[in-house]
Amino acid sequence: MTRSFLLLFLILSSSAASAENPAPKTSDPIPQTASPNTRVTSPLADGTPPPPGLPIPQQAFGIESSRTVQLPDRKLIIRRVGPPVGGFHTAEADTAEAVHPKPEADIPPETELLHISATVHQSRLTHVRGWTSAGQEFSAWTDIDFMDFSGVSSFIHGNRQYGLIMGVGSDESMPREAMFPARHGGFRFEKGETPGTSDIAAAFSALYAAEWKSLAAARRSREAAGKKAAAQPPVPPRDIVLSFWDKPSRPLTDAEKARRDSLEEGAR
Repeated sequence: MTRSFLLLFLILSSSAASAENPAPKTSDPIPQTASPNTRVTSPLADGTPPPPGLPIPQQAFGIESSRTVQLPDRKLIIRRVGPPVGGFHTAEADTAEAVHPKPEADIPPETELLHISATVHQSRLTHVRGWTSAGQEFSAWTDIDFMDFSGVSSFIHGNRQYGLIMGVGSDESMPREAMFPARHGGFRFEKGETPGTSDIAAAFSALYAAEWKSLAAARRSREAAGKKAAAQPPVPPRDIVLSFWDKPSRPLTDAEKARRDSLEEGAR
């Protein structure tokens, strides 16, 4: 009787301890570590359409000849025109800053450009392959879902900014060589572990710990926008208009003009 009571007491004690300190789940937020300067620095893509680009300057041309080529889904219109009236106009010079805005003053000068290829397996583990600015290759496993990073093109951690050229895909299989990290939000290297690549892994972990709510919300918005776009009827493509004019170093002679016109006539 005493032995049975002791066994029951041990089981209950173990259950209580497990309830107080549950094993971390991959859906749990990563515990925030002390990092005073970790954040996304690029616009976080959430499926919102980009703002319209700069207006294309309208040119006034005199059309000399025109030819239409029927493509499978649209027309290609090739026009020989005279020189544009009033000269060729370009966008205003001061719009260059709108296309390439000045960087924030607090962005550190030390920047690491990373090429990342990530595959998320069963929404549980991500296999990451990467190449540093110096060309060093590394690969690792993490339980961070890198689909959440799809909307990020640059972020800052500590005194370094990371630029990302990244492709992320998914796979419903789980490779035999898959390795769970020692802790939630960590990385387990299979190749190329150095102090530098360990810093990169720590930067991704810190970014997810600091921004996981906004990253997850942006992902949900992207996926919703993608479903909405897929349900819309396709937009018919617009015709392509290609205009060109001669800009010889000297005026064409009558014979050269006649030869040019003959070649154009033969191409029709």
